[in-house]
Amino acid sequence: MAAEIISTGLHTSGEEDGLPVDGVDMDVAALEVEVRELSIPVGWHGERVDRALAALIPEFSRSYLQQLMADGAVLLRGAAPRKPSVKVQVGDPLRVELRPTQQAMAFVPETMALDVVHEDEHLLVLNKS
Repeated sequence: MAAEIISTGLHTSGEEDGLPVDGVDMDVAALEVEVRELSIPVGWHGERVDRALAALIPEFSRSYLQQLMADGAVLLRGAAPRKPSVKVQVGDPLRVELRPTQQAMAFVPETMALDVVHEDEHLLVLNKS
């Protein structure tokens, strides 16, 4: 069953917002956080909120979504659910802040000079020496 996606968006969050990400001490000035606002479909009425979230946002693991719930990044009916076992009802609004994981934050791109030997629309050749 697909959820009705009410809206999605990105906003930045950093230490100045008071929003720690997965318990990590933030050295980065700002992080992109994807916000998804969903509505519970008929087929998930009466299910646990963590199971419904895992089905509605399948690209993330249930344990990661449970961690987001523990961090207060999930709102069900406008309030953070106290436990993952809270039951959802059809049409319940869900707001989820999908924050970067520790693994995603480990790889930070760096600006560097590249020695480009040849470049066209199909090929890029770099000198690695």
